[in-house]
Amino acid sequence: MRSTTLRRSIAVFVVAVVWAAALAAQSPSVERLDPALLTAFDEQADASYLVLLRDRADLSDANSVADRSLRGRLVHGRLQQVADQSQRSLRAFLAAQQQAGEVKQFRPFWIVNAIAVRSTKPVALALAQFPEVERIVSPVVATIPQPTPADATPLAAEWNLT
Repeated sequence: MRSTTLRRSIAVFVVAVVWAAALAAQSPSVERLDPALLTAFDEQADASYLVLLRDRADLSDANSVADRSLRGRLVHGRLQQVADQSQRSLRAFLAAQQQAGEVKQFRPFWIVNAIAVRSTKPVALALAQFPEVERIVSPVVATIPQPTPADATPLAAEWNLT
């Protein structure tokens, strides 16, 4: 009887430690996800989001290049090089997930070192685990206000008109 209680206590303790370790391992990655994105996943099976990566190109010496054309090529080359290196593993993962049907589409952007993705929630959670990922955000949708009709007759004489 006593050994059964001891075994149960040890089993409960082991389960609690494993559960706490799993939560600790998962917390940093979940913090990288935008809360609005998690809400979007609760409402629908897939969602669009931006994966922003940590690496940034060092462009500090670009101002020292006098020729604009050379400076532009330097900046362009460095931005693309950093994006290619830091996005490589994520693009491979997303391509594999796309073949599995979990990712509808993805598109890399080298200027800001980000990837636009439309996928399911498990893919977004997996992407948050990558060390290259800084954060994952919902895209901001801007709306253009409708123009309001104005009177065609001016209130006063306009400048330069007689």
